[in-house]
Amino acid sequence: MTLKDVELLLNDSNLLPFEKVTLQDELIEGTHTQEHILSDSRKAKT
Repeated sequence: MTLKDVELLLNDSNLLPFEKVTLQDELIEGTHTQEHILSDSRKAKT
């Protein structure tokens, strides 16, 4: 996902505020949200 993609999503009126905050947290290295997403992704690959 590019920074432009993120910007478009954060400006999308169809996303709920909670979804926007979650998206922002996913992009911050070391946050619980990012670790959770990465963990789920690893599980899905195996």
